[in-house]
Amino acid sequence: FSAMNGRWDGFGIVHATTQLLSLTYEVGCYGAGAAHPNSHFETYNFALQDQLHILSLEDFFKDGPEAIKRISELCIAALCREYWIRMGQKPDDDQMKWFQSGAGPNAENFAAFTVSADHFTFLFAPYQVSAYAMGRWSVDVSFYDLLDALQANDLHLLAAPSHA
Repeated sequence: FSAMNGRWDGFGIVHATTQLLSLTYEVGCYGAGAAHPNSHFETYNFALQDQLHILSLEDFFKDGPEAIKRISELCIAALCREYWIRMGQKPDDDQMKWFQSGAGPNAENFAAFTVSADHFTFLFAPYQVSAYAMGRWSVDVSFYDLLDALQANDLHLLAAPSHA
């Protein structure tokens, strides 16, 4: 038996209204000789208004760096809760370093996000916030928890069912 390189892709429609479309795309790959395959996420969020706009996370917020800081705090707290659920214990110092690095206040850490009717979902690939064996992680952050940071243009409301 000889291991070979491989790649597989999958996508999903996370949320759709007449004015917003949120897609997730998972890319899996294996390099011959590697211990295991790996994967990462790509996400695409579109506003369908006068014309089609691809949305970045910063498009939703008044002050991007402040919003990223708040998202980071919320995600790290949620990751700690999820770790407790998965492992039956609080994360140790080493695990906290993973969380603080992979979900710390850096916009790149939150590049893989989707938009639903009332929240963002942030996706973390293996190795981003924990060891490969812990798998993929995701955190839902309610619009409510970010109300003070959201743009006055109400871009997030395009995901609400009343716009469907």
